[in-house]
Amino acid sequence: WLTVETVDVASALHNARAGTVVLVDCIGLWLTALLDSVKAWGRETDEEVRAQAMAGIEALAESVRACRASVILVTNEVGMDLVPADPGGRLFRDLLGITNARLASTCEPVTLVIAGRALDLPRSTP
Repeated sequence: WLTVETVDVASALHNARAGTVVLVDCIGLWLTALLDSVKAWGRETDEEVRAQAMAGIEALAESVRACRASVILVTNEVGMDLVPADPGGRLFRDLLGITNARLASTCEPVTLVIAGRALDLPRSTP
């Protein structure tokens, strides 16, 4: 296999050949890089930060949808734990939940894996 270390997942997906498999690990790290690029830290409640992040999330979802290869996305689960005390943690948690839901609406199947146990999730509604 070929390993590509990049935060430009959209380009990697665009360049993937039909009939191949692309493994993206991990969406949480991609989101962290996106938040770094829009200088979100310290501006967690700024609507411009949220709008820029949402544009990046939509662009990633479109890249996944348009990819000619089979795509496997690995992400962190959010929402089954405590609410982070600091604004940066809450922003990350909220946006990763949105990212996961947006990507899940683009993908089939969606599988939740906890402690090595896999649970196929039903198709989400738009």
